[in-house]
Amino acid sequence: MTHTTALATNLLDGRLAPAPEPEDASSATRIAYVAQLADRGDHQAAAREAAELIDARVYDVRVIGFYLFGVFLQRGVPCLPVVLGRLAALVTDDLAALRPSRRKLQVVSSATAWLFENISARLQFHTQRRDATWESWREASTAALVDEIAAGCTKLAVALEAVIDAPQAAASLARMRRWSHDDLRRAVVRRDAAGPQVPVALPTLAEPPRAPALPDEGLRGRRHEPGEPDLTDLADVTGEPDVTGEPSEPHVTDEAGERDGRDKPDAPGDRGDRLPHDRPGHQPAVPIDSAMAASARRPRATGWASGASVPDAAVAVGSPALAALQAKLAGFQDLVERGELAKAAVVATDVRALIAHFDPVVFFPAMFAAYFKALHGVIDDLAPYLDRTDGPSWHALDSFYRADMRAFFDD
Repeated sequence: MTHTTALATNLLDGRLAPAPEPEDASSATRIAYVAQLADRGDHQAAAREAAELIDARVYDVRVIGFYLFGVFLQRGVPCLPVVLGRLAALVTDDLAALRPSRRKLQVVSSATAWLFENISARLQFHTQRRDATWESWREASTAALVDEIAAGCTKLAVALEAVIDAPQAAASLARMRRWSHDDLRRAVVRRDAAGPQVPVALPTLAEPPRAPALPDEGLRGRRHEPGEPDLTDLADVTGEPDVTGEPSEPHVTDEAGERDGRDKPDAPGDRGDRLPHDRPGHQPAVPIDSAMAASARRPRATGWASGASVPDAAVAVGSPALAALQAKLAGFQDLVERGELAKAAVVATDVRALIAHFDPVVFFPAMFAAYFKALHGVIDDLAPYLDRTDGPSWHALDSFYRADMRAFFDD
């Protein structure tokens, strides 16, 4: 079993003193390595490397973002007020100590946008899925925590707007604020109405975790380790009556192990301040067809049934990375409709880079999971054949595969 090393949580306490050493090639190389880890979806490793850099007084805002995302992954929603407040203090009081010195404000804008887009995607994903992570958040939350998260989002947005024209993190902070007011507050109210509440002290970054560290479930498509969620079995999001009435709570069960319908967020039409992907004409941020999980476990096909593309076809269930991408696409359309072309250009640049370096495993990890599992079991047996990919026998078989894939699999 893989255990996640707990991150030190006091690295950003107090005022930051600028590092005495100037920015050099060595620190730039380490920062690039941390960014590469995060880009691959290995967020816990990125957070550990970032923590070492911060401990060495390398206060690069990109490194701080990777570190704080790792803290969130380990400690969950209860640490959000501290994360938001610390970043607001950095922007307000310690901006001079932050790196990089070149194009600092642009990097602050992009780094904070990266952090809160990823946090927001995780919040939406686990809220829709109603999994163990969501339950741990719900049990650790209080009405005071809800208000602190919302106030922290507002305070940080104001701090960023004071130094940056149209900060990129504004949209994700607004989504987090609405999430705390709508989804988290509703869950807390319903939990408290169902029974007595166990008081939970709000953590600070300097305290030890209140619960076992959450695993990094994140945007690592290749890459989901055994035991990590494969991001399948997403429950449908349906509306419910307000908590002041008598909500109907149907219980749904099937082969995929569906959860009941309690504490589900309002349907898009029930909410006044909808997100871009909630508006008519936009696709939901995450595919939420619960039948996908049952389909992924169906018996092996004996032939090429109509509509099947490969035997025992895997289902393309998305990931938080896909949720974030779809939110960007929907947000881009919304910005174009509102005529905010400067913001739209920022999103277009980001999406263009994603397309140029598109890794399907990151966005559809569940579709590849069975393949990698089977490959791991036979890789040693395949090695002699893989070493002969330039031979005539290999080329003949490869040509057969490309010319008629159905016959290739059926023969």
